[in-house]
Amino acid sequence: MLTTLALLLLAQAPTTNTDAVVQALVTEIRELRLTLERSQLLTLRFQAALQANQIHADRLKELSQQLNVTRTEIAQKSRQSAGLAESLERIGTHADPNMRPIVEERALEMKSELSTLNKQLAELSARESFVVGEIQRETAQMDDWSRWLQQFEQSLRPAK
Repeated sequence: MLTTLALLLLAQAPTTNTDAVVQALVTEIRELRLTLERSQLLTLRFQAALQANQIHADRLKELSQQLNVTRTEIAQKSRQSAGLAESLERIGTHADPNMRPIVEERALEMKSELSTLNKQLAELSARESFVVGEIQRETAQMDDWSRWLQQFEQSLRPAK
């Protein structure tokens, strides 16, 4: 009977050892699957961050172009306004009494043009301020994404 019991224990020992090995392998496979799922999730988050950063960069480029166009228009309208104001000053010194009605009519037209130019300048200045604000907002968002990407990269580095 002791011999039979000993034989049974010997027969069960490899099975128990095999069961432990199989269990360890199953645990390892589960851990690998979880690691792979985490890796895929991190990859998706990283791709989304890069796309968002690219969208902000494109928006920033577009806003910079709008700002350049607006500033060019402001410079052009300012020159027109200054030239018109100077012409208006000179027209007031016209001495020929026969030309006076024509000069006064032209002066009224010039004042109207000057008023229109000043309104356009005010609108352009408001547009410039708006675009500058948008550029600052986009820049801040790009800086936030940049910091997030740096943190993301640091989190992927192996611990020392």
